[in-house]
Amino acid sequence: PRTIIGDGLVESLPNGNLREVWSSWDQYTPSLDVTMTQGVYTADPEAEDWTHANGLTYVPEDDSYLVSVDAWDSILKIDRSTGDELWHLSGATGGDFSEGELGLISNAHSVRPTEDGSLLIFNRNDYTSGECAEVLEVSLDEEGQSAQVDWRYGAENCQVVTYLGNAIPIEDGERLVVFSTSGRIDRVSAEGEPIWQLQS
Repeated sequence: PRTIIGDGLVESLPNGNLREVWSSWDQYTPSLDVTMTQGVYTADPEAEDWTHANGLTYVPEDDSYLVSVDAWDSILKIDRSTGDELWHLSGATGGDFSEGELGLISNAHSVRPTEDGSLLIFNRNDYTSGECAEVLEVSLDEEGQSAQVDWRYGAENCQVVTYLGNAIPIEDGERLVVFSTSGRIDRVSAEGEPIWQLQS
């Protein structure tokens, strides 16, 4: 028998109860034709990591969650009240956004909305081969089902990020980019120019 691990989104309520918002098992079926990544779930090193959701942001404007799903190279938007998947942006296929640029999501670790409604995505890319991490700002046309890159930032000296990583919108269009395992934080202007850098 195989053990395959999926992810769910659960809220802890003030009374101590748990409320399941969303589950990968309710929306998708894993392909049994492939062996997925093993060794991630230490309680069972043979278990296969099907989804590996690794980033979560609550969006109060429309009461939704943005979830980055690393193993699928995807970003999902989930309605908080119903658990319905509002859209799926996939790096491999485009998901619900088949028009425009593909390859937008690659080992993403965080996703956050910006002031103008686009998405700020931290891509670790293929760190196993030494590929540099980068941040993309992506605008989505949900009606036209298209996605495009409006802004891109990678440090001038390649930063390889094996775990974590984050990009946070701050004031005046500036971004705080956290290259986690490389020990670096960049504050970046709206034009993509470094304002300051911290190497820890």
